Amino acid sequence: LAGVGAVVLSVLAGWSETLHGDASWTLWLLPLFSILGIFVYQKLSIPLSTGTLSVVDAQRVGKPVPVKLALAIPLGTALTLLGGGSVGKEAAALQMGGAIASGTASWISRRETGDKRGIYRTVILCGMAAAFSAFMFAPVAAALFVLELTRMKPSHLRDARLLCVPLSSAVAYAIARVCGVGNLWVVAVDVPSFSSCLLEVIVLGALCAFAGVAF
Repeated sequence: LAGVGAVVLSVLAGWSETLHGDASWTLWLLPLFSILGIFVYQKLSIPLSTGTLSVVDAQRVGKPVPVKLALAIPLGTALTLLGGGSVGKEAAALQMGGAIASGTASWISRRETGDKRGIYRTVILCGMAAAFSAFMFAPVAAALFVLELTRMKPSHLRDARLLCVPLSSAVAYAIARVCGVGNLWVVAVDVPSFSSCLLEVIVLGALCAFAGVAF
């Protein structure tokens, strides 16, 4: 489901960007599109502050994400891009995947007894990985990225259900591949050779790591 949602998001985003490129005057309609986006969120009873961090926080504690967000995200993204606005489509894919997965988790939790928070944590993570995988054509990177993004507790990482994350990522990638939709990056990369700058690169990496932790 998250893979199909990512395909829809990719199609809508591509259509909006193409239309704006052909009719740049739609930039003047951006304020109107912004108001329409706010109207969509209010009509669906979704707080305007809802973002990627909201989905990540919900996943960490095993709480549901508003399922209606899965409808608001593609509509809001399409309206923004149609008006020439700047929007993070990758973040939109993560939010939509989490919202779709939250609905699935709700359905599963009503039929399963036990750790309902664990169900939400796992299924939302699967949805985020699946949507990102389909949108970016990167199944392995998507599975690893969401695990890094959510910074789950070590005890949660030992959950065998997390094996579903790479599986959902692979399934979503296959769906996007069949549909021919997704941001496919094909870049020839040379294997780097060891040189005198290796030490400098290692030091730079360590400094950036410390800077990231401090931030």
